[in-house]
Formats: sequence, structure tokens, C-alpha cells
Amino acid sequence: MRGVARMDQGVSAGEAGGMIAGIVALLYAFGRGIGWVWNKIEQRVDSRAAENASERDRLSAWSKSLEEEVKRYREGIRVELEAVKLELGELRLQNVALASALLDVSLEHAELAPNSPVLVRLGAALRQVFKVPGEIPAEMAVLLSRLEARGGGNEH
Repeated sequence: MRGVARMDQGVSAGEAGGMIAGIVALLYAFGRGIGWVWNKIEQRVDSRAAENASERDRLSAWSKSLEEEVKRYREGIRVELEAVKLELGELRLQNVALASALLDVSLEHAELAPNSPVLVRLGAALRQVFKVPGEIPAEMAVLLSRLEARGGGNEH
């Protein structure tokens, strides 16, 4: 019963001081542990922020590079399109000139030899080149109608 008697006597000042010192030491250690964990979390957050900033910078540089490449590509296409338009205009002028010359020659030939096989081949060639009637230039339409009227358009 010695232990029971001791409880009845209470806690001495030295024991109370030791318990308070122990609790303070535990709280101090616990606080330091929480501080250490907090610092680790902050370090990780800072590290992630630095990684994100680096990735953001890399993506920004890549985006600018892509924008410049697209700009150069579009400029190249624009230049090429302008060249194609210019060439197409020249080809249209040539086509009109050739059609006019062909009309003159074929009309004269039709006067000299109305049933000529050359006129038959010319009519077939014109129909092959200008498959859709709406695409036939006016001069060619006149020529074809004259060739067909003379019997040179449908014969092979």
C-alpha cells in the first residue's frame, strides 16, 4: 500500500516542476517538428513554383517560335499565291489570244474547205478542252456553232 499512500500525499513541487518541464520540452519538440514540416512544404511549393515558371518560360518561347514559323509560312504562301495569280492572268491573256487566232484561222479554213477533217478534229478538241458549255469563251462558242453548222463538229 505504499503506492496508495504516496498518492494521498500529493505531488511535490519538484515533481510538478519536472512534469511542467517535460510538457514544455514535448511542446517545444512538437513545435520544432511542425516547423520542420512547414519548411519542407514551403520548399516544395517554392520548388514547384520555380519548375512551373521554367516550364511557362519554355512554353512561351516555343509559342513565340511557332507564331514566327506560322508567320513565315503564311508569308511564303501569300507570295506564292500572288505569283500563281500573276501567272494565271498571263495564261488567260494567252488563252484569249490563241482562241482569237484559232478562230480567225479556222473560219478562213472553213471557207476554203467546209468539210475538212481538220475542222472535225478541231471541233472535237474544243469540246474536250471546254467540257462545260458555260466555260466556252464567246469566240469559241461562235466557232463551234459555225463548225457544227457546216457539218464539221460531230463527225469523227
